[in-house]
Amino acid sequence: MNQFNDHQENKSLISLEKYKPIADDTAGVFSADHRYRKEATRLQECASNVRIHLNPSQEPTNTTWYCKHRHCPICQNRFSARWRVRLQWILRTMRAEGYKPHWLFLTLTVRNCPVTELRSQIQAMNKAFSRLTDRHALRHVHGSVRFLEVDQGQDDPETAHPHFHCLLLVAPTMRGGKDYLSRDRWAQLWKESLQVHYTPEVDVQRLNPEGQSVDEEVLRRLSYSTKPRVTIPEPAWFLEMVEQLHHTQRAIVTGQLKHWTERFKAANQDWHINELNVDPESDPHKRYRWDPDQGSYVEMSS
Repeated sequence: MNQFNDHQENKSLISLEKYKPIADDTAGVFSADHRYRKEATRLQECASNVRIHLNPSQEPTNTTWYCKHRHCPICQNRFSARWRVRLQWILRTMRAEGYKPHWLFLTLTVRNCPVTELRSQIQAMNKAFSRLTDRHALRHVHGSVRFLEVDQGQDDPETAHPHFHCLLLVAPTMRGGKDYLSRDRWAQLWKESLQVHYTPEVDVQRLNPEGQSVDEEVLRRLSYSTKPRVTIPEPAWFLEMVEQLHHTQRAIVTGQLKHWTERFKAANQDWHINELNVDPESDPHKRYRWDPDQGSYVEMSS
């Protein structure tokens, strides 16, 4: 067997080699708790054997088995890639049909909560977001997609820091006209929607960057909002977070963006990344297996 190192020819292995060691480390955390032994096995087997298809008419691509576990960094990266494909299609179709979208990027936070209370905090945040978008001041928000992210508390490692990253499809008057809202006003509205006594941290940005297209900036913020976890927190905290996030949604779409995502699905665009029409037997290919000792993929002999 030859160790794989020709990434120029086999670009499709680059992200797998980046995230597979983290997936193995995550599997190790799961395996230490008898409740999560099956999850550990799933992550260990995720992308452990890869077939690289070498069709001369297209870029090399791979087929493999993915575990689709929410906390697998490989599959988190695929989640991000699928959303990118979806949003690229929506943006392209909007432009083709003469629709000029305007965007805000909104980050909504709350005070850290005990990780054991994370689920109830997220439920409260979801209800607060519904109240927020029902406000008269936000009547020109035409749609949104919000992504949930949870970090470990920095000051108190027993706490969790849940927050929303939101892409808002808005009327142009919200980006600088009569319906523009300052960050302080957003914070006040979020406070009232949360029904709390403190003023939460909020950040809002108008996506009209100089020197690059708005669409590129929207996709960049999407990638930031869906980035895989690359460091594993303290095991007890991590496993409690996993338990608390069970049956919660990573992404929620509302308003006109829900219509656009439904159109995307109806157009049969919701294909899986790197799962193309290939014949696994007749197409020229190379096979690789993950070697955890070497921390890389090695080519398997035919």
